[in-house]
Amino acid sequence: MTVTALILEAGRSRRVGFPKAFLTLGGGPLLAGILRTALDAGVEAAVIVAGADDDPTLVSVRDVRRLLAGLGASTSTRVRIIVGRPDREPIDSIRAGLCLVGPESSVLLWPVDYPFASVSLVETMLRALAHDPGHIVRPVCGGRGAHPVLFSSTVATELTSAIADHGAHGVVDRDPTRIIEIATTDVRLVAALNTPVEARALGVALPLG
Repeated sequence: MTVTALILEAGRSRRVGFPKAFLTLGGGPLLAGILRTALDAGVEAAVIVAGADDDPTLVSVRDVRRLLAGLGASTSTRVRIIVGRPDREPIDSIRAGLCLVGPESSVLLWPVDYPFASVSLVETMLRALAHDPGHIVRPVCGGRGAHPVLFSSTVATELTSAIADHGAHGVVDRDPTRIIEIATTDVRLVAALNTPVEARALGVALPLG
């Protein structure tokens, strides 16, 4: 089974005041932590959906390349970058990223503002999908679906169809029988990260200046 992490960071994050990928957790940028977690868990490759080619108000392709350079060649060669649709709906940025994902690959859909999944959780998700292909795997905490969400290759194609025109949840909600839920007690996986106050409460630091 081939899996590609599709990491979304194209949004403007107006309520936070900074692009969320610039926030830090454990001393490093959220994007770097998510990328390391995905690759350490066994994901073969990643597609990062940036907000612009070069725009200081968004996460740019240049920003991502600078980050990847600091992570080393063993990581950067497994990552591709594409510009999303920051002024449209999230599904439009998802679809932009899917253009770089092969049809045979399952998709680990991972918004940058949900950075708390552990390597062990992602490994559990990958094993669950390998055991039951054709499903969707997601963490659940307190009855609420969390991120990241793992779509099998056959289900991921629905993200480009009319089923998902109002969001990826249309694909997730379409058929509950094909969802595999991984229970977790980590409430951070379902916590909002939309304001500076929420960020600080979760141990996420804002950029200086």
